[in-house]
Amino acid sequence: MGTLALTLDGTASLSLTQESGNTLLLGPPSSVKPFQGSNSPPFTFTFPWTYADGALTGSVGDSSLVLSVAVGGRVLVGASANNADGTNVLLIFTRLQ
Repeated sequence: MGTLALTLDGTASLSLTQESGNTLLLGPPSSVKPFQGSNSPPFTFTFPWTYADGALTGSVGDSSLVLSVAVGGRVLVGASANNADGTNVLLIFTRLQ
């Protein structure tokens, strides 16, 4: 959980409080289990971002994060896959105000 702030100068700030969510296991039997992070301390980092053609792209180190922009900018959605360990990540950011 955390807060993503986008500024007009093209800088983003992501403050994370704790990893949490759900783990979805597919296959017999399928299940959904709560995921709780390692209770690491909160941290914040900044990175540049751009917007073009309905996508917000952030550059984080050597990687890029691409989020689809929906509902007039109130929802950002991104997905990624890690072929090395078979994990998939679905990110959903919503605007509260």
